[in-house]
Amino acid sequence: ASFAHHSPARVRRLVLIGPTGGQAIKLLQLIKSNASSEDSNIPDYVQNYLDPYQVQMRYRGFKRALISSFRCGMLGEFTQLYRQVGEYHRPVLLVWGEKDATVCAGDMQRVRACFPRAEYISIPDAEHLAHFDKPQKVHPLLIGFLRRPSAQ
Repeated sequence: ASFAHHSPARVRRLVLIGPTGGQAIKLLQLIKSNASSEDSNIPDYVQNYLDPYQVQMRYRGFKRALISSFRCGMLGEFTQLYRQVGEYHRPVLLVWGEKDATVCAGDMQRVRACFPRAEYISIPDAEHLAHFDKPQKVHPLLIGFLRRPSAQ
């Protein structure tokens, strides 16, 4: 969203999947909220949370980009930025996994309110990384959205 805000002429369409930013998230709270009450072994949970990233971690530069994202406030509150980007007249698609433990339903509603013209798709049985978790459902939606002719 930040790139779309700073370089609007370079962005024709915007897709946000499981967008954080409806409110600020503290990483330790995120980890604890995802660990079950019987689960006192948080390090194992952290490893499970990171498993979807293992393929991406093999790509040169991904780890550095992820660390940079955390340093730049990836888990901050972005509603002001989202509202500004939501004012632009470009197609926006918001995708959310209904079992997302990172972006709760209330946070997703706050994000949706910032993009009044956006298409919104919730994916049943998908978690935060819906495009990894349910690629057979998410990928055709993404391809269809990105290939759709622009209104002139």
